[in-house]
Formats: sequence, C-alpha cells, structure tokens
Amino acid sequence: MRVFTSFILLVVLAGLAIAGAAWWENGYFVQPGPAPDQTILVITPGSGLNRIAAALTQAGVVENGLAFRAGIMRRGRTAQLKAGEYAFPPMPARRR
Repeated sequence: MRVFTSFILLVVLAGLAIAGAAWWENGYFVQPGPAPDQTILVITPGSGLNRIAAALTQAGVVENGLAFRAGIMRRGRTAQLKAGEYAFPPMPARRR
C-alpha cells in the first residue's frame, strides 16, 4: 500500500510540474519581446528551428531560445517557420 501511495503522489507531482511548466511557457510565449527598438531580422532559407531561435535570441527579439523552441513545438508550428525578412516591434513603453 505504501508503494502505491508513493507512486500516486509521484504521478500527481509530475502532473503539476508539467502543468506549471506549460503555464509558464504559455505566458512567456505570448508576451512582447525585450527589444527596445524595432528589430529587422533576415531568416535565411534552410534555417531550422534551432537556428531561428538562436538568431532571435542573438538579435534580442526573444530572451529565451529554449522557451521559444518549446512554444513552437508545443503548438505544432515548426513547419510554418519560413525564410524571409521580418520586422519585430519594440517592447511597449510600460515594460521598459
């Protein structure tokens, strides 16, 4: 009985941890980026998710490349990433 109770507790704690991580990722993923000025970024053809996340992080468009990659994968949007020139608006004044 003790083993069963421990197993149930472990499953519940793991579920809470996963739910908490998903909640944090969702909040992070939809917030405005940290760039104080408009940022223009060119994504080259053939760039995969890792390269795009690194470019966005290096340009200051996102703070956390891992959270960006997790958000894209969790939403099933990896195939929708396209090469091109993108303009990212500056962070709203109230967050500066």
